[in-house]
Order: sequence, then structure tokens, then C-alpha cells
Amino acid sequence: MSAKILTKKELEKLINEVDGRAFDVITDDDFQNLAKVLFDAGRSLYKSSIEIKELLPHSTTVSRNVTRLYEEYKLHLVNICEQLNSFCLVVDQWKESYTVSDNEPKMLATFRGYCIRVGCADHYLNKQLQHAFESEQLHVNKNVVEKVDCDIVQNMFNQIKKVVCHIRRSHQQQTLSKKVVSYSDTRFNGALMIMDNFAELFFELPSALVNSNFMMNYNLIEKDLLDCVCKFLEPFEEVIVNLSEEQRPTLHKVIPLRQTLINSCVVEANDSNGIIQLKVFLARRLNNAWPITDEHRLTTILHPKFKKFECSPDEKEKSINVLKSQFQKHQTIISPSCTNSLVSKHVIVQSSSSNTTSKSNNLLSQCFDSKVKVVDERLNPLQEIDDYLNFEFDESYYIYDNSGDIDILLFWKKQQHLFPIFSSLAKVIFAIPASNTIIERLFSSSKNVVIEKRTRLGASKINELLFLQKNLNTLKELINNNNRKRTLSMSSTTTASSDESSYTTAKQQRLDTDESFNDFDDMEVFLD
Repeated sequence: MSAKILTKKELEKLINEVDGRAFDVITDDDFQNLAKVLFDAGRSLYKSSIEIKELLPHSTTVSRNVTRLYEEYKLHLVNICEQLNSFCLVVDQWKESYTVSDNEPKMLATFRGYCIRVGCADHYLNKQLQHAFESEQLHVNKNVVEKVDCDIVQNMFNQIKKVVCHIRRSHQQQTLSKKVVSYSDTRFNGALMIMDNFAELFFELPSALVNSNFMMNYNLIEKDLLDCVCKFLEPFEEVIVNLSEEQRPTLHKVIPLRQTLINSCVVEANDSNGIIQLKVFLARRLNNAWPITDEHRLTTILHPKFKKFECSPDEKEKSINVLKSQFQKHQTIISPSCTNSLVSKHVIVQSSSSNTTSKSNNLLSQCFDSKVKVVDERLNPLQEIDDYLNFEFDESYYIYDNSGDIDILLFWKKQQHLFPIFSSLAKVIFAIPASNTIIERLFSSSKNVVIEKRTRLGASKINELLFLQKNLNTLKELINNNNRKRTLSMSSTTTASSDESSYTTAKQQRLDTDESFNDFDDMEVFLD
């Protein structure tokens, strides 16, 4: 092949093209995304030297780092446990009086005679949502069959599932801004997740359905109805999340939140036929298939912001009767000396210092009772029931969470000198959770760990990942508290000789704290 001799003009044009190519690469969106990922990765790593092989995806990279991080954070946990001055170890869980389980026939039979079984609230609610979108009829009992009659939303839901299934099978998701979510009947409120995701990608989906027969299914989906269904189901998702709380009592939330959902199912004049069908079915099923037990009533009336049952007045009389019955049973728990000391003790109750608390948008805060001013006097220990029912506490004294709820355990700890029997009862009854989804969510996490790209993880590796995922937030909070205490201690006992040395000491403490949290930030990569 003979070499071509370029003219001066052609050579200048070639040089200009080659020189400008580098700038074209840098201005490209993909290159900028790559540069941002590399920059963020370097900023989050606490090491001064970086081995690029440890950052590149590989079948062994994840496994090696998981073991290292597991050992490191396990050591953190051991160190924290060694500093404990006291702890309580419960070894007789099998003697527990109450058990929360799902509502399948095998569970009902298992716990029928050995304990008091409380049905999982999240399972009750999720089952009715599942019936609304998937079932044509329900077997109420052996002789009664109930028609669901939600044809409109069920037809839309089936079309959505067909389109999503096709997109995932045909590998067309790369044309979308985010992945489509498939439906799983074991996922709580899974219908909302798939429909909410579908509504968000609604106008992008035709690009993934070009030259496909599923475009016909897409055209059968009414966007307005889809948006209305998603908006209607949002409170149901909020209730499921509220009742799945792990760190605080939740059983007292069941009655008010259940009633709030029933109220949301009231048919309005501007509702479409599909929404009307859905509301009528869910209102009927929430009333009939989600039972309220004495445990629910007792925890609700023992919560000072729900005891008047303004959100659910039909349950008030039953709850008072349950409270009186349990009061008589727990009188023997309180010592006679403690009981006698309360005879003829005056109790002055004042109203809350402020009624100007802003109204929150979350469902739970809308269920709280209104405030009244009460002044009462206890004549004898049996007066404790009336005293409590008329008792109004100072809200500003107790800790609130994001929903506006109080720390109910702190409340009863502070009031045990006024209401000793109820305080003793509260310790038992508020220990019952509203749902048993904690362990199921951990199992779901293991399913998310073992995915198509991670099919050869050993059992020990999965346990390490689950340990990190379960304890990561707790460890982060504990280490943060320890670092804060250490910083305060060092600042109170160490005096720097000059402004420069003081600055250096403070800076070093911040660096130590930052390095410990960089480790936690790295975990995001391995727990996706």
C-alpha cells in the first residue's frame, strides 16, 4: 500500500480535527459522569493511597471487602458491649404471654392454645390490598363467597403487569431514565410500588415498546385513573410504614390509623367508577377482615393522646371496660405499701401550656385527641382509673418523633408515682408490636443480596452482609455518640498552649471522626 502525501491544507485540517477531539471527549456527558464517579469515590475513601483494582467491579472484590468490613464493625460492636455497665438478658422467650404472627391458618392453629396471639396489622392490611387488585372473589367461610367487584382497577393493573414484564424480558430498560419495578405478591403494598413507578415513567414507556404488540396494552391504561389510584393508596403505604416501626411501641397506633383508612374510603362526588369500586371494597374489608382485640384497645386508651377515642368513638366504651378489667388484675402487682401511700393524695392536673402546635400532614397526628383543662383529686387507689381518664399532661415535657407522637414509655416512667398500676400494665402491653414484619424484611434483604450478579455467595458471606445491614444504623449512632463524648471530654481536660495548637487538636479530632464515618459510607456499595 502506497502512502498518500497530504497537502498543506489537508494536513492542517487533520491536525485541527485531532486536536479538537480531546475537547469533544471531555464535554461528553458520559465522560463527565465517569469523572464525577471517580471524584466522589476518591473523596469518600479515607486512605491516602488507592488501589484501583479494589474499586473495579469483580466477582471477588465484593466478597473480600465485605469480610473486612464485617470484622471491623463487629469489633466496634464488641468494644461498645464491653463498656456496658449493666444489661438485661432474656432467656425465656418461649414463656412470653403474647405472640404476634401473620394470619395464615397454620399460624392460627399453632398459637391457638399456648399463648395470646395478636394478628399482624400489616398482614391484615396488605392482604386486603392484594385481594383488591388480584382476586375476583373471596371465600369468607365454607359457605359464603364474596365478590370483589374491582374490575376496572384490576384490568388496569393487569395491563401494567404485562407491559412491565415485557420491558424487563426484552432488555429495553436502558432507554428509560430508571428501571421499571416488577410486581411481587410478597412485597407489602407491592401494587402501589409498581403503579407509582409506572406512572412516573408513563410518557417514556412508548420508546421501549416500539415495534411491539404490547403497545396495545399500554394504550388501554388510563393515566388519570392510574394517578388517582396511586394518590388513594399513599395513606395505606404510610400506615404500613408506621406499623412496621422497630424501635418504638406501635400497637397503640392500630385503632386510629385503621379508622383513618376507613374514613379515606368514603366515596366522594368526583370519584371515578374505578375509585368508587376500590373504596367500597376496601372499606368493607377493613371493617370486617381487620379485627380489633382487647390488646389494641388497651394500648390505645393507655396512650394519653388517644384515650378519648375522638378518632374512633365506637371503641371508647369497649376500651374503658377492658381497662377496668385489666386494672383489677394488675392490682396485685403493686405492693400494698405503694398503694397505701397514694391514698388521699391530691393530684392537680393542668392543661397544656400551648395549643398552637402546627397541624402536621401525617396521618397519625390527625388522630390525636383535643386538649381540655381538668382538675381532680384522688380519694383512694381505686380512683386511679377516673384520675387517668381525666388526666391532661404537658405535651412540651415529652419527646416527640416525626409524626407528633410522644415517647409513651417515658410518659409512663414519669407518671408511675401517680398511676402505679397503669404504669405496671403499660410495661407489659406496650411491648407487643403491631406487626411482625421485622424478620420478614431481613429475609427480603437476603433476597436482594443474592441477585443475578451474585449467585455464588456463600452462607457465611450472606450472614455478614445481613449483619452489616441490620446493625449499620445502630452502630453509626452509637459511634457518633461515643465520638461526641470523647470530644467533649478532651476539650474539657486538654488546654492548648497557643491558638495554633488548639486549632490542630480540634482539626485532628474532626479527621478521626470523618475517617470512622467514611467506613460507613463505603458500605452503601455492598448493600445495594
